[in-house]
Parts: sequence; structure tokens; C-alpha cells
Amino acid sequence: MTSQQTHRHGRQAQERLAVPTLRRRLRQRRSRTAAVLVLSLAVIVAAVLLIPRTDVTITVWYNEGLLNAINVDTKISNDGTTTLTGVTVHIQVFNASDKLIAEQSFEANESVPMFRSLPVPNLGFQGDQRQEYRLLVEVTFLSNGHSHVSSRTYHSQEPVLNSYFTAKVTALDL
Repeated sequence: MTSQQTHRHGRQAQERLAVPTLRRRLRQRRSRTAAVLVLSLAVIVAAVLLIPRTDVTITVWYNEGLLNAINVDTKISNDGTTTLTGVTVHIQVFNASDKLIAEQSFEANESVPMFRSLPVPNLGFQGDQRQEYRLLVEVTFLSNGHSHVSSRTYHSQEPVLNSYFTAKVTALDL
């Protein structure tokens, strides 16, 4: 065997050893990348579910029906990670001359766990459908020992007979 053949056999042996080494390195790199992705996902899920935060959505539907019947439907949605207690909803409806047309107070007998909703009984009244109304919605609740009050004003837009309003109340309860 000449020195050239020996050199060639040595190079081939090195190449045969290098291929498994590259594969091993690629597998290690992939497994490290997968571990980092799983860890990142775990941190995000923990932040979303474990950090106490209040995230409440107030939804109001204004519906004008037949024979001048007008309904105001309200729903309180708890999108946060704490339980809402002591939920009260106060709704007032005023006409264009600021005369009180209808009013309703609702106190929930139950708590609202996270990712649940609380339907509020609808407020119905007789009114002129060609008139614009101002809706005042005030929501009070306790979340993780903190008291929250949110007051929103909405205006019905004529000639639209049905309107949808939404508002968010968000806070970190640390």
C-alpha cells in the first residue's frame, strides 16, 4: 500500500466518522430548539393563567322592537384570572332632553368565576323609536380584594334600530 492510498483510506475513515458527528450535532441543536420552544410556551401559559388580573368586558345591546318597545340587554364577561364577587349593574336611560326614561339596578347573588359570563336581566321600556337615547351603565364589583367601578355612557344612533356597545375594565391585581 502506497502512502497515497493510506492517506486516501485515512480521509475516508475521517469522513465516515464526520457524518455521524454532524447528525448528532443537528439532533442536539433540534432538541435544544424544541426545549426552548416548550419552555417559552410554558412561561406564556403560566403568565396568562396564573398572574392575578382583572379583565372584564361589559357588553350592551340596544334593541328597538315593534310598537315602540325598546330593550337594553347587558352581559358581564369575566375574561381575567380572578373571581368577581359583589357584582352590581345600574342602568339608566335618558332621552334627548335629559329626562330619565327607564332605570334598573341588578345585584348578582353569585360570583362570576374566570372565563364565565353573567347575564343581566334586560331593561325594557316604551319609547319613541325616532328619538335618540343616552344609556348610562355603571358596573361595580370586587376582584381579588380590590373594588372596581366602571361607568360608561352610550348613545343610540338613529336611524339604526339595534346597536352593540362594548367596554373593557382591565387591571393587574398583584
